[in-house]
Amino acid sequence: MAFSQSSTNFYLEGTTLYATCAAIDGSPCSTYIDLQHLIGNHDGVLSWHSGGFQHTSNNVRLEGAWLCATCQTVSGDWVQSSINLDDHITNDDGQLKHA
Repeated sequence: MAFSQSSTNFYLEGTTLYATCAAIDGSPCSTYIDLQHLIGNHDGVLSWHSGGFQHTSNNVRLEGAWLCATCQTVSGDWVQSSINLDDHITNDDGQLKHA
């Protein structure tokens, strides 16, 4: 299940996503996942499975379930990019997981 559908109080600190996720029994669990090894910047576009986005991105923030940032392109320009965390971050019995 996409994490945002069963989580509350989610926020970003550095490259780490924190949330309170519902376990299968309904109990709330505090959990986190570090996004630095999961999301990269490919010529100004945030993308999955490469890591290291924080080295060439600034103004990183959450907008709902979207990770948004200003990312540097290969030519040195800075452009806006975003990626939907619900596409690959799930709530697995109260724990944030990469799927």
